[in-house]
Amino acid sequence: MLPVAGAARRRRGRLVTVAGQVACNPDAGIHAPGDPDGQAVYVFASMREALLGVVEIARRCLGTIRRARRSGP
Repeated sequence: MLPVAGAARRRRGRLVTVAGQVACNPDAGIHAPGDPDGQAVYVFASMREALLGVVEIARRCLGTIRRARRSGP
């Protein structure tokens, strides 16, 4: 499951968008208050997690399509 405001991908196409990333913990608290470097690391880790989720979803979809093609009409 993708995080809220993490990443989005259209049903078709190769473009993945990432938006809405902030240094906010799941409990809505600020991650690493007063530490911009720590916040940047947190945001980039969140983006990585979101993109890995998109990749996993794409792999599953491709696997389903390949199995359907092999089984024939």
